[in-house]
Amino acid sequence: MSSCDFQAQLKSPLKSVGTHHYVHLDGFNLLPADATTRLVTAESLAQITRGDRYNVARFDNSHNRIALLNYPSFFEDAFPALHESWNVDLTSGRVNYRSYRDSLTPPILHRKEFMLPEDHPRRAEFQALTEAAEAIGLFDNPTRIGFREQWLRLVREKGYQIVGHELIPIANDEVTDVTTDAPGGVVARHLTALVQELGGFISEVLNEEPIPVSPGVFFVFRDKNLEQNFLAGRHRSQEPMRTRPFRHELQEAA
Repeated sequence: MSSCDFQAQLKSPLKSVGTHHYVHLDGFNLLPADATTRLVTAESLAQITRGDRYNVARFDNSHNRIALLNYPSFFEDAFPALHESWNVDLTSGRVNYRSYRDSLTPPILHRKEFMLPEDHPRRAEFQALTEAAEAIGLFDNPTRIGFREQWLRLVREKGYQIVGHELIPIANDEVTDVTTDAPGGVVARHLTALVQELGGFISEVLNEEPIPVSPGVFFVFRDKNLEQNFLAGRHRSQEPMRTRPFRHELQEAA
């Protein structure tokens, strides 16, 4: 089934980001039969139950890969944080699990109304929030909206705060330059967290576990034999040099 066929058969709009399409649990009953079958297969491979461990499904264009995403505060938070994910490759049967529960700045969700049926009672509320965010330019730079801390910083820079599902202006004297008055240790900690989350983002997008090689640099191998060779070589290079015992030889020479 092509991407166009998938969207045409769905009775409710999808949230689409690039080649990915997101649907909330409340819209699963509107999925085409083929997508429903693949979703059930993904659940079986991941050994989890909808509504219990995850509530959002992400399909790619080919539908051979499905991510099962857990946003426990989907309805409670305006921009809910991702707690855990299962990326399932239906062709190979491989499942990659990742937890964000202890993350300082987890990925967050926007435009969540598009994941819900058109007649959902809270869709209009969520849509109003999205329109308010668009009106003040929060989505102008997509590179700044993906993770919680950078998103909250951006909202504050715009002169707003999030209260429930509304963006409320804050007093001018409450707006401070977060880049100048933040202690160096805090900045360093957030930079470290962002580098860690970059690995999570790569894993989410490519459905492959990246290998960190230096701060902010990751390798991803399509050829798993090359990956194993690389890991083996790096392991050998990190082994401490072993010196041959020579005490016994010295004693014999004496």
